[in-house]
Amino acid sequence: MNPRIIEVFAESPADQVLALKFSQEFKIPLAPADLDKIQAPLLLVISDGKVGFKLIREPKAPVYFPEFSSATTQFKIEDELKRRGKLLKAIEGKFSTKPSLRVFDAFGGFAQDGFLLACAGHDVLNMEKNPLVHLVTKAAWDSQNEEAWILEKNVNLSLSEGDSFEFLSGTQEFFDVIYWDPMFEKLKSKSKSALPMQILQSLLNQKESAPLDFDWALRLSLQRAPKVVMKLPIKGPPLVKKSPSHQIPGKTIRYDVFI
Repeated sequence: MNPRIIEVFAESPADQVLALKFSQEFKIPLAPADLDKIQAPLLLVISDGKVGFKLIREPKAPVYFPEFSSATTQFKIEDELKRRGKLLKAIEGKFSTKPSLRVFDAFGGFAQDGFLLACAGHDVLNMEKNPLVHLVTKAAWDSQNEEAWILEKNVNLSLSEGDSFEFLSGTQEFFDVIYWDPMFEKLKSKSKSALPMQILQSLLNQKESAPLDFDWALRLSLQRAPKVVMKLPIKGPPLVKKSPSHQIPGKTIRYDVFI
């Protein structure tokens, strides 16, 4: 992990032990207690045992903890399920013909889309390459997944850390759908990206590995599933040379569907 990108910050003396553990495990420095002396643009924050991210360039923004169980999240999920929003239509097809699909979320991030798909009754494997994003997401999920309304939905969401395409290269497992939500630069706009997107973009800027060959990744994905769904900016260029079977457009994003 690039120490110039992120440091570990304990909000209280009681959080110091966990902060030291993560500092050693991920080889990133402990941040100074004085926030004015912090040099990294991003903090991994330990607060009352919870683990989240803080963007230094956004001093008014709160520490970001992935949210699964709140009333606000429940309302958003129920609304998407009731309307059968565009993501669900892209994953399930024009009509949902199977009660449960096996879905592989190849760019797992903070599992927001994976959680929605799991709430819709699908069996979702969410895989995230960045170990800190996985750490923060799994900690949040493990602490929130026994909320009553989540238990009532019998949500089947598995969170795993790793390179999705190395996994797909080595596994014999098949999926009904492989879902891509790759990082992309925000198109020119006066508005800022949402806080979770800004955090992911900050971590992505580390560029610790070679860029992904998306054409190869698509061919591999179609060997492991009969359908691949890509989430992209509505006016953004295609990621691959192959033309999609169809597209589902929204106001700011679109779903390219390959069958």
